[in-house]
Amino acid sequence: MKIICLGDSITGQADLSKYLKFSNVLDCMLKVRMGADGTVLNRGYGGDTSAAVLERLKKDVLDEKPQVVVLLIGGNDKKETDADKAVTRSNIDAILSALEAAGAKVLVLQYHCLVNAENEKTAWVWLDDNNDLIAGVAGKHKAPVLDMSAQMKAALATQPLPELASPTDGVHLGPGGELVYARAIFSKLLELKWVK
Repeated sequence: MKIICLGDSITGQADLSKYLKFSNVLDCMLKVRMGADGTVLNRGYGGDTSAAVLERLKKDVLDEKPQVVVLLIGGNDKKETDADKAVTRSNIDAILSALEAAGAKVLVLQYHCLVNAENEKTAWVWLDDNNDLIAGVAGKHKAPVLDMSAQMKAALATQPLPELASPTDGVHLGPGGELVYARAIFSKLLELKWVK
């Protein structure tokens, strides 16, 4: 089984000298479950938009022939107008259509933002503005959705913010946040029986 984690900087841009990304943790979990028959690849790039993912989809994802894709994209897309949202909706729709046509199952994630009271003005509160749009497109494709905002807020009850996410932007994951993502994704894949 091959799983690809696809998205922006929340998915990618690891500094592995500090800690593992959720895709690395997910890979370990999958290998414990399936041995050498399971692998997870990271195809996340910082600053990516839905348009950029659509452009690189064939080379980075489809050519790899994954059975499962974990998709988190749309947060960096412009949101000023309804036209901007229509473009994002169309791009995510095209991404899901291409993945379905290739036979991949897709787990769609929604964004989180944990706002630090000391840094409210620097928090990327806009990142999760497209969560409803993301869920709507996923629903059209009957793709399951995992609300990472709920997962991260639940974790905040037992872990300090800097462990989960950047106290400045509230978005980029700390080591605890990477674990929250990996556990939530793996649990969902087991629930869906996509991993046995």
